[in-house]
Amino acid sequence: MKANKGTNVVLKAEIRGEPPPDVAWLKDGDDIDEDDRVFFDTRDTIKNAKLSDAGRYEVFVENSLGTDQSFTRVDVL
Repeated sequence: MKANKGTNVVLKAEIRGEPPPDVAWLKDGDDIDEDDRVFFDTRDTIKNAKLSDAGRYEVFVENSLGTDQSFTRVDVL
């Protein structure tokens, strides 16, 4: 995914499971901390993208039956 600097970036993941899974978002292998600019639930939203927001984003889901993950690369221009 490519995003222009200063735009909003929305990464969406369709998440279903029974029991409902726990969801974690990572950037470059590290947990993402939510703040007034970055927030997530079933999507990761980054407001006012900066060059430092570029990287590999991964959503990781887990429940008692197993785990799954998906990733994408974000380039900020």
